[in-house]
Amino acid sequence: MRELVKIITTVGSSLFTNFVSEQKRMREEYELLKDMLYCSNHCRKYKDEIDGCRNWLREYVKKNKDASAELSSIRKIAAEMLDKQVEVCLLASETMLSWISAEIIKEQLETEGYVVHFEVVSGLQVKDALRFEKEGLVNFIDRVWYFSNGGYNGVLNVTGGYKALIPYATILAQLYQMPMYYLFGDTFSAQESYPLLRFPQAPLAIDWNTFEKYASVIRDLHAGIEDWEEYKRKHNISYDFSACISTTDGKDAFLNAIGEMFYRIYQKFQLVYVLQNGPFSQDEAHRNRQILRQEIGKLISALTNYIKSNGLTKATKEEIVQRMTMPEQTDGKDAGELVHACRPGDEHFIFKAPRSGIEVRLLYSFDYDHIQEKLTKVVIYDFRVGQFNHSSYIKEFRTFYQLTVDEQIC
Repeated sequence: MRELVKIITTVGSSLFTNFVSEQKRMREEYELLKDMLYCSNHCRKYKDEIDGCRNWLREYVKKNKDASAELSSIRKIAAEMLDKQVEVCLLASETMLSWISAEIIKEQLETEGYVVHFEVVSGLQVKDALRFEKEGLVNFIDRVWYFSNGGYNGVLNVTGGYKALIPYATILAQLYQMPMYYLFGDTFSAQESYPLLRFPQAPLAIDWNTFEKYASVIRDLHAGIEDWEEYKRKHNISYDFSACISTTDGKDAFLNAIGEMFYRIYQKFQLVYVLQNGPFSQDEAHRNRQILRQEIGKLISALTNYIKSNGLTKATKEEIVQRMTMPEQTDGKDAGELVHACRPGDEHFIFKAPRSGIEVRLLYSFDYDHIQEKLTKVVIYDFRVGQFNHSSYIKEFRTFYQLTVDEQIC
């Protein structure tokens, strides 16, 4: 099975501007709709004009491969991922032009065989700066996080849409370690001859101790705090993470877009333990560190989702293990890849994680706190990546676990 990758694409109005510029038509409709926010009332009131635009633009995208910056960039990115299962996620701004454009682009891509998801991002507009910051950016981050599975299965395409998004999208891509693309060229043109730029990843280090220190404060800020000055005095808060906080009137406080990015990462933050001087200290682990990091993240995500989907958030670790290893006796869902080659009574498990031609196996155990309703420890004892002996590694894992279960972890 090929690895799934979603091309998350911001949608602007280049489809309209290209059409009006080249075809010399639809100018009145364009001028009417260009500053209008998307809402059901506007859709009803201007139905005739909208339907007229749809008809013109449908024919335009069929005949013109360079009809919009979004279409050209999506095709170029997809061409670099022929070994992957590609889906497209269109994120339209809360404007009539972006909404109509995204609809037309979705229809066209579906005729080309793509699976396409499409959402209008509430608050993503440029008429109200405060709403853009407090609602639009936060919702944009939320949808990218959702569609990319926390950054693991997505690439970000910022060729279309508001240029004000690019600084935030750049930080987001760096934090979530997502590839980000931009089709370089004239703003109102979309020729496929333009080069596709991929933004490089920077070596960022995040001080997670600050987030651990202020975990409860960050959760309160995510919900919104009415009197920030009083709250700071009560909780003795310093300015360690002031860059993550915004205020409406100088009195209230909430996480800004940067804060929301970190908050989502912190929610998934999980301490992973490995054996001191064990397999993860060897050269093979260093060579495959990117693959291992991603697959350990997928293991934690799969384990967390299994617990939630089986209604086990208040269960003990023993009850979770019983459900995972004996689903037919406990009326549970098959844990599948989480318990590969597992036997009843095992205290260790094998995570089977195929990756588009690269096979990965992780030998692990975990602890779970039913009071906190969270994983408290995940221990990775050993791994296999790439070419390995499929007939012997399971026995090797079991033997290694018995020999090292009591060794020091770090």
